[in-house]
Amino acid sequence: MEAIRNFPDSEPVANLQIGKRMAARRIIRYSIAAAAAVVLIVAVIMAYNFYNLSSNKVFLSNYHSYELNTAGDGDSTQVSPIEKAYREKDFKKAVGLISQQRSLSVKERFLAGMAYMELGNNAKAIEELKKVIAGNKDAKNSLFRDQAEYYLALTYIRDKDYDFALDMLRSIKENPGHLYNKKVTGKLIRHVKLLKWR
Repeated sequence: MEAIRNFPDSEPVANLQIGKRMAARRIIRYSIAAAAAVVLIVAVIMAYNFYNLSSNKVFLSNYHSYELNTAGDGDSTQVSPIEKAYREKDFKKAVGLISQQRSLSVKERFLAGMAYMELGNNAKAIEELKKVIAGNKDAKNSLFRDQAEYYLALTYIRDKDYDFALDMLRSIKENPGHLYNKKVTGKLIRHVKLLKWR
């Protein structure tokens, strides 16, 4: 009896240690559950954005109608009927006039591409904008080249030619002197990559 009385009471200490371990486990369990919930929410948002993404949405969020300035955009020639129709936003008339011309200036060809873009004719827009870029290479000048490259990349996106679009966008992004360098964001390139993977 004396031995039992002198034996230290270890039960409260053991209970305290068990309680601490249970509390620690509970905190870990809640932390893991909270982290899993955050990961799940992020995954749901990413999946929603991925499946909600479309070539047309990416195109529209980066496209702005091209406005000619009064200085003539570096081209000192007189205002042509094509330019006049484009300025008046009569895109059907502009493309109608294009077919009547034997030769087009770089500016007229660029406006032809933009008019086709406005009318949703991707194939013709691509054809005209590529001619602007090729013409600039031959003539060793840069009249409307930067504009043609940017809008051609956007047309490729709308036409779902993502490889061509990515090549052009990367080229613009890597050239700090390009007029549209700041418009080509990491987000735009990321969206085009996502569209390509779908």
